[in-house]
Amino acid sequence: MKNIAQRIMIAVVAVAATQVAMAHSWRINNDASKGAHFASINEAMDTIAVADGDTLYLDPGCVLSDAQTITKAVTVIGTGWDFSDKPYVPARIANYLYINNAAKVMSVQIDKQVYPNHDNIVLERCRITGNIKKQETKYSDSNLQIIGCYVNGFVGGLNRNNYAVGWKIYNTYISYWEYYSRSIEYLTGAVIENCFLRRGGRYDAYNVIYNVNNSVVRNNIMISDGEDRYKNNIISGSNNVFYNNCLSADETFSLAENNVCANSIAFATFVCNTGTGGAWMQLCEGSPAKGAGEGGIDCGPYAEGSLYPFVTYGLPEHIPYFTEADIPTQPTDGKVKVTLKIENQNR
Repeated sequence: MKNIAQRIMIAVVAVAATQVAMAHSWRINNDASKGAHFASINEAMDTIAVADGDTLYLDPGCVLSDAQTITKAVTVIGTGWDFSDKPYVPARIANYLYINNAAKVMSVQIDKQVYPNHDNIVLERCRITGNIKKQETKYSDSNLQIIGCYVNGFVGGLNRNNYAVGWKIYNTYISYWEYYSRSIEYLTGAVIENCFLRRGGRYDAYNVIYNVNNSVVRNNIMISDGEDRYKNNIISGSNNVFYNNCLSADETFSLAENNVCANSIAFATFVCNTGTGGAWMQLCEGSPAKGAGEGGIDCGPYAEGSLYPFVTYGLPEHIPYFTEADIPTQPTDGKVKVTLKIENQNR
């Protein structure tokens, strides 16, 4: 049943793809039996048929095992991630992703690090199990946008001698839980807004935001719950505009004046901590993050009135998806009568 539903979902995506004007759309699936245009992103990049402005759709159930490199200014759209209530399997890149042009990647599950090696890249609604990190000094990576993503890793520049410039991070969850951990590091001229930032780990874990300068940091929830001498630290850097954040640490350098300092490391203080696909980040009744944002909006990724309210499961915008599928095991009068409930993600 699920296999049939995936085939139907592929057909629905193909129909949606034909509606994209002034550019070509291509399907990607590593399963040759599905009849996709290409078996991988790498294969699509290697052909002259795929050009800047085109869109690549990852089929449901597609798993790209090798590292993928985007070398053209294309849009790559996946299926969303981390759901078990849909009658099809998410697509994912089970390896590293290198982005070497001004591409947009939406609703893709990526199982290792992402290297943004070009200006004006957009990562939107992706789940990334690894860091989003400037790779080397020879690459330009200004003005990266990270929108509504779920990142189990840290985000930042190369080191204290090579900062990433002008990155904008909106409505995103970022958590790094290792030795020397921090959520965001080595940025300058950044905007960090309506995010959920968690820093944990042991020994010399650093600040939630580490060595970030000349940046705007507002409307975020920040939890620092490491087991070390830095556990109360939130931000290090200079010339930052830092306000309307909801903080878990008992700060000692006057952040309480323009922020809410809850002084508690418990998740339950802020969020309900239940549900998949990021749903657990929704605020509980009585959360100190409610109404604490600029203009009275909530802090955190789901805030209504923020620029990009978080979308559970990272479902792609304007792409139809199943909520229900009734597929009989036996045909009737030689026909298989399929009943589908399809919705369109417009947010």
